[in-house]
Amino acid sequence: MFLCTPYVVCFSGISLLIPHARIKWLFIDDLAIALEDGDTKTVQMVLRDIARAHGMSQLAKETQLNRESLYKSLSKDGNPSFAAITKIMKALGLKITLATQDA
Repeated sequence: MFLCTPYVVCFSGISLLIPHARIKWLFIDDLAIALEDGDTKTVQMVLRDIARAHGMSQLAKETQLNRESLYKSLSKDGNPSFAAITKIMKALGLKITLATQDA
């Protein structure tokens, strides 16, 4: 599943029009799995999709980060700082919760 445009989710050749307020809930499990697995590139891509649905200009205002910098940070070749990721997640209404690893 991936975001084709800010309001269209695509998977298996099917496109669905989704209200942007619900987009992040479609991707929340993907984000949680990527975070748990330590898959930083997938975290970036999922955050990018949620950010696009939220609106990059709005996100730039809320995070006080440059819009172009957001696009670059959340691109597949981006390397965002942890501070940027936490600002982005907070502005998107997301948080990271820590737990100990079971042996």
